Amino acid sequence: MLLCYDELSQLVSKIGIDSSSLASGLLQMYEAGPFANGVKSGKESFSLQPDTYCTSLIAATTDNKFAELWAKLA
Repeated sequence: MLLCYDELSQLVSKIGIDSSSLASGLLQMYEAGPFANGVKSGKESFSLQPDTYCTSLIAATTDNKFAELWAKLA
């Protein structure tokens, strides 16, 4: 699985929103744990079993902002 995010700052902002499930979802994928989307339409849903996938995250930022944003993300 490859996750591409245009701006690292936008990703960090979305993770900071109260009751956002984005952070826990990223952690589950990082640990290759069970991951699924809970949507009503069977055509749009998926379920990944533990240790059956690998995830990469690509996001862009400047050299100057990277350390600050990465600290918030981590």
